[in-house]
Amino acid sequence: MKSLFLILALLIVGSAHAANYYFSTSIGDDSRTAIQAQNPSTPWKTLKKLNAFFTNIQPGDSVLFKRGDVWRESLTIIGSLAKKDKQIILSAYGIGNKPVISGADKFNNWTKEGMYYYMPSLNRPKYVFTDNIPLVSTITKAALSPGSFYWDGINSRIYIRLKNDANPSSYNIEASLRNYGIQSSSNHLIFDGLQVEKINDKGIHLINGRYNIIKNCTVKYVCSYGIYLQLGNNTVTGNLVDNVSGHAIEAYNNHNEINGNTIINTGKFFKSATPSMLYPAGITLSISDSSNVHDNIIGPTYGNGSGSMTHGIYIADNSTNINVYGNTVFDNTSGDGIKFATNGNIYGNICYNNSGAGIGVHDNTHHPLNVNIYRNICYNNLLGAINQYGKIADVNLKIYNNTFYKNGSQRGEIFIGNNVNSAIIKNNIIYANENSNVLTAYGIQDNLQLANNIYFNNHSYDSRVIMSGGRRFTLSQWKALSFNDNSIIADPLFVDEKTGKFQLQILSPAVDAGTYMGFSFNGTAPDIGAFELQFLTLPLKFLHFEGKNAGKNVFLMWETANEVNVSYFEVLRSSDGHYFEEIGRKTANNKSTLSTYSFSDDNTLYRKNYYRIKAVEKDGKTTYSKIIIVSFFEAANFQLSPNPVTDKITVALSASQLPQNATLYIRNISGIVIKKIPVSLFTEKMQVDVSKISSGTYFASLIYEGTTINKKFVKQ
Repeated sequence: MKSLFLILALLIVGSAHAANYYFSTSIGDDSRTAIQAQNPSTPWKTLKKLNAFFTNIQPGDSVLFKRGDVWRESLTIIGSLAKKDKQIILSAYGIGNKPVISGADKFNNWTKEGMYYYMPSLNRPKYVFTDNIPLVSTITKAALSPGSFYWDGINSRIYIRLKNDANPSSYNIEASLRNYGIQSSSNHLIFDGLQVEKINDKGIHLINGRYNIIKNCTVKYVCSYGIYLQLGNNTVTGNLVDNVSGHAIEAYNNHNEINGNTIINTGKFFKSATPSMLYPAGITLSISDSSNVHDNIIGPTYGNGSGSMTHGIYIADNSTNINVYGNTVFDNTSGDGIKFATNGNIYGNICYNNSGAGIGVHDNTHHPLNVNIYRNICYNNLLGAINQYGKIADVNLKIYNNTFYKNGSQRGEIFIGNNVNSAIIKNNIIYANENSNVLTAYGIQDNLQLANNIYFNNHSYDSRVIMSGGRRFTLSQWKALSFNDNSIIADPLFVDEKTGKFQLQILSPAVDAGTYMGFSFNGTAPDIGAFELQFLTLPLKFLHFEGKNAGKNVFLMWETANEVNVSYFEVLRSSDGHYFEEIGRKTANNKSTLSTYSFSDDNTLYRKNYYRIKAVEKDGKTTYSKIIIVSFFEAANFQLSPNPVTDKITVALSASQLPQNATLYIRNISGIVIKKIPVSLFTEKMQVDVSKISSGTYFASLIYEGTTINKKFVKQ
């Protein structure tokens, strides 16, 4: 038996694995050792302990916070050992709500002063909460009304007045006192599934770190910046950012990826909390090159009370080569849906109900401005679908295959200022309000290219195009000037514009009426507008999907039919069957008949590997295959020797790797378990002492993953 324990111990030492460090405010104790903290039953307690220990955490390790617990302190990461291929993960364990890092402390002992109550506080809070509902800030004590608070900086006091002048002792009162929730200057970290809230300045602040990932986190009630990236090559994905008074997400530097986030209520509370901040926004990029902002949902957004405009997405003029696509931006009460002041592409976005323009283009003071705007849908925006303005004259616009519907500006669905070199406007549906113009353009009559657009504003007479000097042209007059514009005036016949369905009906005059702009199309020519009509296109079918273990690799094969509009297939893999990541792509054959594809996963996970295929169509729609499971261990077998045995029996395993829950049982002929021995992950041979069991016939059973293999032996 001692020999067996020695063998198992050596196997464990020889197969080093990543460590998990657990933290809990409810059951934690910082006096425990680092070994004890690797057990969820004996976690550490405070972020102070983690801050001091973080440089000892090895590449590939994880730090896990107990769900349902709250830390009223800040996480500060000054350095780490994380590497590109071995990131350090900060995430959650257990069940319940996300673990919370709070910038607020509780205040319980209030002193009554007239209609108000106060407590001493050395720091100024930007937020005060009553049962998690924020109070309104006032600038004087005399201005306190029910549901508000005031900071008395002279006497270092927080004054509050609750609704119905209630006594605060019956409520949970919190005041934000810390300037950040998480602050890190390290690389290769993953923040996953955490909640940061009630912060005076920055929620999650990456100071000097690159190649970090912030995903599935919640950031709420932050005064200045919800998530703030100061360097590049970082990813912010799948987060909820709620009630930030300044910038919900801001990224500096190059190659940042901001996608799949939901940003709501920016600027809703404490509009005067950051009056000096210019252009707060849902998402801001500044001094950035080659970054992407895509597939985010942003709205509603409010002003910050300083008179500055608050944009859904703001790309500053000190950036370049930025792509903004697939976003939905709506209900902005104080600015544009997207404000863009750099070189790049704006495509596939939906902007509606914004008080500014759907898309605002401002000239760039740092370099010539070249912007491509295509496949966007803008409707019911107060200052038009596109509003271009500024002072520098080196601006070139391409506006094509968009759908603009009843945006509010009288000066035009599209407004182009007098500082533009050229504007190419083709294949757009421009549907104006009855009293609005279709287009206003100043100063570029000779360099304005209009072609293959559909204009409409419910008038029976010719729609108007306004050029420089206030001179108005009908479409007929414009064509008579020998400008090559084969646009038409017609109702585009949307499926249902009242509910935001701007796809085309079969009899729409936009079908096959466009000019080629680089997109694939059905029919004889491209359609006009943001959508290409699909004629009798059957949905993609996955006919077969299987995976086979090929040694240390997994070989995948799938068959499809009806993939007429499919662009490519993403191969997705998961370790738990829930969170999938892309590990490869295959270009689609794009044909309606049978297509067969294969893919080899050469970097498989231990134990089970979950796979599925994601088909991505040309218009961005997706279809998924079923999920299959492939195990990364061979079907096990074993041999016993000697047999018969008198002392020790050797168990020789034929599989190169077993799952972690494999167990060897020794049973007598009646089925009673005599011995139960866990089998290590990479065990090849082990000895079992049977010298003390009685003579007779016995069975050795290896059980793993629902599989049982039995061998009989005789004890003499």
